Amino acid sequence: MRPIIKERSAEKVFRYFFGNKWEKYEIVELAIRNGANKINIFDDELYVWNSKTKTFKTFNWNADPSAYRIGKESIAILRTGVHFYTISYHHIGENAKRYVALRPNTPGNAVPVWRMDANGKLYLSTGYAVNQHAGGDRTTGSRGCQTAPRAQFPEFIQFVGSAFGLKIPLGVQRKSEKRFLDGIGNIPYILITQEQFDYIQDLPESEFDSPADLKYQLQNFVNVPKVEHVQPVIVTNPDAKQTIDELEAEELDPSAQREDTENSAVVPPVEPVNNEPPPAAADESQTVIPQTPSTEQPSNDFLNTCLEKARVVSDSVSKVSKSSWAVTILKGAGAWLLMMVGVVKENWEIILVAAVIILAVIWFIKSSKDRATERTIVQLEK
Repeated sequence: MRPIIKERSAEKVFRYFFGNKWEKYEIVELAIRNGANKINIFDDELYVWNSKTKTFKTFNWNADPSAYRIGKESIAILRTGVHFYTISYHHIGENAKRYVALRPNTPGNAVPVWRMDANGKLYLSTGYAVNQHAGGDRTTGSRGCQTAPRAQFPEFIQFVGSAFGLKIPLGVQRKSEKRFLDGIGNIPYILITQEQFDYIQDLPESEFDSPADLKYQLQNFVNVPKVEHVQPVIVTNPDAKQTIDELEAEELDPSAQREDTENSAVVPPVEPVNNEPPPAAADESQTVIPQTPSTEQPSNDFLNTCLEKARVVSDSVSKVSKSSWAVTILKGAGAWLLMMVGVVKENWEIILVAAVIILAVIWFIKSSKDRATERTIVQLEK
């Protein structure tokens, strides 16, 4: 009989370890180690979520070694927590035994494990190639690996492969394929005990990663991803209808303007909250026309001085013709610099005054040349 694990219960465990990021994985596995923790029987449970088909399957499972010690050798016991696997090979270097299974997706296929010494005490260690593969018909066939009954393994490996668009070749693979040697996918494998499963189910999600929960995680799990559990914040208005009515009744003065103190530019009036255009003014002659940004401000002494000098020079343009060549050239150069100031400040008044002066200088130079030419002709005629 297959184990029964409710979908909402499994997804709560996924959120406990990954937040909402668990949905980005093609496959997510949840293994529950039976509380009695008997060895060499398939008394554990596996829940596999397939994000491509949005379906899940459960399998009888073994998360323990078939024996804790074989002679003087201490067998690996995979620690509870989060481990990552990839679709690869079991017996990867043996042509006569190799078949597609899941291997740890870590450098050197290393994973954190417990081992038992000769006195029955556990100690921390590192395990290698603690794979997920087929067990036997009557025994789990595990030297620390995670195993499924032989009859269920083809369904398990094909279901995992389908999330990646693969049809897994079954049976012994005497010739290896590079794609499986490299590994396909990154599959999170969550291993917890029945007691830990119950703890997560009883824990409100608002208390995920609370100080007490973080202490529990440190004591019980390895490789817990650090994720941000975002709790929705709902802000209510005690009198929402009144607020909406006030916003709809509010009339914004269309002539209101805000000054941007950073660039001294005039910002257009703020639009009404309901995004409708401001009501038309009753008297068209009173309609406010946005003013061209002006740089003539009382606080800008330099600019005010430039404008005042420009006006004085403009009034005396008619007198340019009476100036000497040197003075005229200097006035022309000054007018050109004044025009540059107007361009930088984007002030059309300065630009216009400078242009008038420059034209007057050009007219003076041309008329001077004409008079000189006439004098030359008169002298030649004499």
